[in-house]
Amino acid sequence: MSLESLIRQSRTQKELWRYTPLNAFEIWKLDQAKPANIAGLPQARTAHRIVFVNGFLDESATTLHKLPDALLSFSQKDNIYTLALGGQACLVMDPVELLFLYDETKDAQTRTQLAVNLGANSRLTLLERHKSQSAHKALHERDLAITLEAGAKLTHAHVIDEGQKTFHNAQTQITLAQGAFYHGHALMRGGLLNRQMVTADLCEPSARASFSSLILGRAEEHHDITTFVRHKAAHTTSMQKCRAVLSDNSCGVFKGTTHLAPAAQKTSGHQMARALLLSENASFDARPELEIYADDVKCSHGASTGALDEAALFYLRSRGIPEDEARAMLTRAFIQSFLEDGAEPAIMQLMQEEIASWTC
Repeated sequence: MSLESLIRQSRTQKELWRYTPLNAFEIWKLDQAKPANIAGLPQARTAHRIVFVNGFLDESATTLHKLPDALLSFSQKDNIYTLALGGQACLVMDPVELLFLYDETKDAQTRTQLAVNLGANSRLTLLERHKSQSAHKALHERDLAITLEAGAKLTHAHVIDEGQKTFHNAQTQITLAQGAFYHGHALMRGGLLNRQMVTADLCEPSARASFSSLILGRAEEHHDITTFVRHKAAHTTSMQKCRAVLSDNSCGVFKGTTHLAPAAQKTSGHQMARALLLSENASFDARPELEIYADDVKCSHGASTGALDEAALFYLRSRGIPEDEARAMLTRAFIQSFLEDGAEPAIMQLMQEEIASWTC
């Protein structure tokens, strides 16, 4: 029985897990992974890098200690790793890379808890990468709590590229104070099942949150992006965009919820999900939702799913372009708008490299 068949048979009435029920993995009995050494680390993308192996900090490969603690500090307490950036308009010019690597020699599960705290008016770019090509069964869990004080800005890239039998479950909780801004970019590819759940609380006026997600699915992969954005104050803004390219028997899920409390007047909240299906067996479940309890707001949501434009394909072929190349051109054009979503240069380069190395 395929993964998608098992998931669809296991669907539950609980909306949180309706499209990706965990009981499909009850048959997995995995031991907790232990610290390990990984030879031949990928080339660092920035001067500041924090490396985790099997969910444990690898101090020998971590270079963040070169920054003064008064500016940017990294610590561990109660099994939670905390990255803290001070207030008073602190600015880290180079991005900070969070690199997660995994032992590929046996079945195992890992769990990592992190916290990112940015002081008032601070600025930080975070490159989070999860890399594994293991053929063994694996369950990787990552919990991230982000706190942005007044005027702080965090630009966050989250890239998942896992092994063929890996289940990746990531949860992100974001709290934004007055004038804070979170700009997130997520890319999912590889793995057996990837799920990312993001919850953002816009607690004070002028807080802003923006999410751009790209799913690249093939074979039997299942990718799920679930978001909850809660506008709790007036003059807050959110934007959610999801694009998916799905081939073979892969499945993509986007379940986005935007909640506007009665106090959230003069608020703007928008969602859009679009999927390109390259196979008759590929599928995309889209469920954008608005829960509005305020009467002076601007909100919208939408979703679309379809195949390549046959008229555009015919036009390219009539100009002598082979069919495979024409299809690749149209697919790249569909993805391109994701790359043009205001990403910073370091994030743009990372996303471009990941997309260029992916084939459907």
